[in-house]
Amino acid sequence: MSTERSSSPEADLDDVFSVMASSSPVQPDPKRRHRNGDEEDDEEDRFMSRKKLRTEQVTDVQVFLQVPATGTVNTIVVNTPPYTVSADLEKNLSAYSAGVLLSKGIASYKGKYATGHVLDVTFKLGFELPPRIQFNHSAMLKITAAAGDALTQKRSKFKKLLGVSLGTCDMKKKTLILLPKEQQQDIITLACAFVEGSNCVISVPLCCHIALMRMVYRKHSGPDFWDKLNARLASIRAQAKGSAPLLVKAFKFILEKDQANHGTPDPENPTDNLAAEVNAFQQGINDIITASSMNVASSTAAAPAVIAPVVPSVVSDPVAPIIDPIVPPIVTPIIAPV
Repeated sequence: MSTERSSSPEADLDDVFSVMASSSPVQPDPKRRHRNGDEEDDEEDRFMSRKKLRTEQVTDVQVFLQVPATGTVNTIVVNTPPYTVSADLEKNLSAYSAGVLLSKGIASYKGKYATGHVLDVTFKLGFELPPRIQFNHSAMLKITAAAGDALTQKRSKFKKLLGVSLGTCDMKKKTLILLPKEQQQDIITLACAFVEGSNCVISVPLCCHIALMRMVYRKHSGPDFWDKLNARLASIRAQAKGSAPLLVKAFKFILEKDQANHGTPDPENPTDNLAAEVNAFQQGINDIITASSMNVASSTAAAPAVIAPVVPSVVSDPVAPIIDPIVPPIVTPIIAPV
């Protein structure tokens, strides 16, 4: 009798069935993912879900995450050089200074008010200025200084012209030696010298103000000339009390007296042929000065005290608008200097 276990097909199948019934070998988990693959995607999904991002925001995040980090700087930021006053601006400041000193609206020929008028005109007509330059403190200091220098040069020029029109100056005695009346310059010749190289033209209002300058210069040709001129102009306006006819009467008398006392009128250039109105450039400056004066006067009277930030500001004369002594002001197009 054989000791070996008898085998049968059923017994073999029992073994097969036993294997089939047992647990299967460990297989790779399809949900198991590598760190650099789908697992990172799951973390991104959980992050965006936790942040409750909108669809368009999810898209932006995905696009951002797909951009590789290069570790390089694509843009190099270079500091801009310090601001410098250009040659064009210096030329325009010179032209604006002449227009301001010859304007009907000026109430002070020197100091911060005159400089403020030049800056007002510059920021209205200064096309070569960079945008928002008035908020650059360092640049504003340079522009303000340049405006003051331009005014100083024009005042020096005008004062010398007044002296030459009357005679010669004794530098030792610091006195003015008058020439005979016939040898002195008439008002037209003097006005031509004043407007030379500027955008202004000779007109009746301009001659009136030059005549007032010469009237004061005859008695005060020293360092206090501009202060005396300011005082004389203020006295005339105070006496007129804002009356246009009285101002016309006063300046007409000053012009006629100048014509009678200085030079011999040129028959070819009589004052009757002078323009009764200033040109568009001068009128534009007059309008800016008048508007600035009105704004300052109204704000001083109505606005409460406010602590403002330290920003260079344009100052103007805190006075009421001045009426033209000869003709009423008219609005004309502004022509900026070349």
